[in-house]
Amino acid sequence: MDHRQQRAIDAIDRAAVDFLIAIKAHAPDTEMVRQAEHALGALTDSVKTAIVNDHA
Repeated sequence: MDHRQQRAIDAIDRAAVDFLIAIKAHAPDTEMVRQAEHALGALTDSVKTAIVNDHA
């Protein structure tokens, strides 16, 4: 993994954490919200995988 990819992954992780903090602070604790949090985690992992696999 090169420096550009690592910086991108770090930025994605920071954004995901910030978004999860906002969700926890402002959204009700419901099953739908928990599902959305899970989906955010899956999306974050998918984007990071795409970044790592980008050989351009």
